[in-house]
Amino acid sequence: MLIVNEFPPQKVAGTAMATRALARALTARGHRVLVVVTTDPPPGGAPEEGYRLCWMGERPWRGVGTSWRIWHAWRAARAFAPHLIQGQAVSCGLVAALVGRMVGVPSITYAQGYDVFEAGRLQARSEIRLGCALADRLLAVTRQLADAIEEKCGVAGAEVVPHGFELPQPLPDREAARRRLGLDDTERLVLAVGRLERFKGHDLLLDGWPEVVRRHPRALLQIAGGGGRLQAL
Repeated sequence: MLIVNEFPPQKVAGTAMATRALARALTARGHRVLVVVTTDPPPGGAPEEGYRLCWMGERPWRGVGTSWRIWHAWRAARAFAPHLIQGQAVSCGLVAALVGRMVGVPSITYAQGYDVFEAGRLQARSEIRLGCALADRLLAVTRQLADAIEEKCGVAGAEVVPHGFELPQPLPDREAARRRLGLDDTERLVLAVGRLERFKGHDLLLDGWPEVVRRHPRALLQIAGGGGRLQAL
């Protein structure tokens, strides 16, 4: 059972895409998979892909978000009877850990970064710390994030597991791709992929890029992604 805050087609983002890829891979290996999304369902629903998928929907009252998620996740776990519950963010990991203890199965918190890096001191030492500490296993997508969890939350031992994605097939080879882009062998291409939102830091990348070009005149930067900061960037 996977608990996540975002999922395609409602939102196309790193965690959402990685969760879908994980659900597909586990299903292909013969596992039963339930993905529980903590937000409203998209218009028209989502296509069936061999795993079960459900949305919690809008919470009825303000201030009951965590309780609402725990109650929904507990109901889903009781009906699905999973052997393992994984939260695809620290906030979801806290729900997974609590529900896992209620139904007697192990849990995993898979930290993604935003909730840890953006947490204030009080939140880091309370909600984020509990989400990392109560789970049976703690994962982080990068070493930097694992170190930040230890520094900000006081929880050590996070195992680094980068996201897995499904690449479209067939892919061109390197030489064919460079020919298609009009690049010669002397040019060095830097590719930045991510949503164009403030917390992704594209403004810092652009501010520093002239210095990169000064040192490496044949360097080229390609930014792939969409979002609310497109015009500003």
